[in-house]
Amino acid sequence: MEYKKNFNGHFLRPKKSLLWGILFSLIAVFFSVSAFIEGEFKWFYLLYSVILLFNGVVAFAKYKGHLLWNKSYIEINDESIEIKVISQKKKALWKNIESIELADNKLRLHPNDKNFQYVSFDSLETETVNEITSKISEFAELKGIGIKQ
Repeated sequence: MEYKKNFNGHFLRPKKSLLWGILFSLIAVFFSVSAFIEGEFKWFYLLYSVILLFNGVVAFAKYKGHLLWNKSYIEINDESIEIKVISQKKKALWKNIESIELADNKLRLHPNDKNFQYVSFDSLETETVNEITSKISEFAELKGIGIKQ
């Protein structure tokens, strides 16, 4: 049994990112058009417009739930569980896990050596977090690992 999920597109969508994206894009277009109309279009204006437009695109992508240059995922198989959310990456073998705690959009893996591993799901959508916790619970039950909720 195996479960894989890519989190790209499943991050929370802050509305202010949409506003920033629109604002940056409009300023870039306005700046380029006004410089072109005045006949003073130089490399500096082009570079400045491209930077503003790039910031607008990044803000739009964030609003759509995509974090550019960030691969976030979960992979669960019979041997191990590996989770990467934004900058937190954790991997644990099922045979070393004593118990699992799922609460408040957080996952805590309690291994045999008592050095627990912690991953926060605060940046993910609620539906995605619910799907992840149900899959982790299924695998934990198959492995006979206790779950605290």
